[in-house]
Amino acid sequence: MVSRQKLFALNRASRWARQGGMNDMSKCGCGRSPTGMCKGWHGLSKEEYEKKLLEYKNETKEE
Repeated sequence: MVSRQKLFALNRASRWARQGGMNDMSKCGCGRSPTGMCKGWHGLSKEEYEKKLLEYKNETKEE
């Protein structure tokens, strides 16, 4: 188990290494996100994904 202080230091070092850029954890790696940022849709079935995508398109159309 990692101590709180060690975890804090590791996280801080990681943020400084990226300095102002988008970190890799937030970019969509599966290609399903309409925004390019991870929305957690990689775990959805095809049917669930299509439903979420339709909901997203309807929400953005209203704006």
